[in-house]
Amino acid sequence: MTEVELKLVLVGPEAGPLRASLARLRRAGRLLLFPRGRKVLRDLYFDFPDRKLARRGMGVRIRHATGRVFLGWKAGESSRGRAILEREEFEIPWSPSALGKFRESLARRGVRLGPPGGAAAGPRAALLALGLVVVQERRTERVVREVFLGTTRVAEFDLDEVEYRLRSGSVVHREIEVEKKAEPDVLGEFRAWLLARYGNALRPWPYSKLATGFALERLEGKGVRLRGPLPPRAYELLRRELRRPAF
Repeated sequence: MTEVELKLVLVGPEAGPLRASLARLRRAGRLLLFPRGRKVLRDLYFDFPDRKLARRGMGVRIRHATGRVFLGWKAGESSRGRAILEREEFEIPWSPSALGKFRESLARRGVRLGPPGGAAAGPRAALLALGLVVVQERRTERVVREVFLGTTRVAEFDLDEVEYRLRSGSVVHREIEVEKKAEPDVLGEFRAWLLARYGNALRPWPYSKLATGFALERLEGKGVRLRGPLPPRAYELLRRELRRPAF
């Protein structure tokens, strides 16, 4: 399926209080937001040892969410405008039998994995047995809101606090994702309202969490030490790093 998302990053010393304020948001112009609870997501991303998937703009993951486990991948990321991303996504609940469907979905995109094995030991062992290695680990605390225009559910608003686990410690990245769910497309309207309301405390961030994490690793490799919530200067460094060829 195709996923279309608006992405904004929370910056500055007030990012924490701003996140709390956004969590209370119930209206954005003509759009209404309804609470749908909170989630804790634990994601492990995998690639071949030579980062072949990353070079193709793909990410393969295991997601643990509210007691369930999913296998998935994202690919074909492209920008549809300022802070709006479009990409292909596949996700399936984990089971040993689901591994075959997962491999077939990747094969259709030209990605050939090794012979299946290790499924009985769980999803991580299964992906390692296919010749993949762990390339990123992160934990996300997510506040979920459904967005309605009239009686139509047009989007999902996710307020994410993402913890990346790097060699030198953990860093925290706070962002908004608004995923289109139905017509009409209100992402541009929602973006304009948020930026007008909150000003420089929000900035367009047309990068995936996976790409952001890889850029953090490269900065760490260059001697940049970051801990805890990312300061505004870190986003300037990250933006420059994300504009360079990664692999």
